[in-house]
Amino acid sequence: MVVVRDGDNGVEVLLLRRTSKAAFAPDRFVFPGGSVDASDQRLPIIGPPQVDERGRAMAPAEVLDQVAGVVD
Repeated sequence: MVVVRDGDNGVEVLLLRRTSKAAFAPDRFVFPGGSVDASDQRLPIIGPPQVDERGRAMAPAEVLDQVAGVVD
């Protein structure tokens, strides 16, 4: 998920910096994100049965989980 907003000096994009101790992409700037967990499979899906919207439905929660306490 890419979080953007209009800032005073133009478009601002939310990036997170991974810890240098991370096994994957240490010390890199990344977009916040996550994956659909097994517990997310219990969420009801509204729409055509061939479309799985769980990832899209969970994206805002994943972003908030990752940036909690970082963004004011």
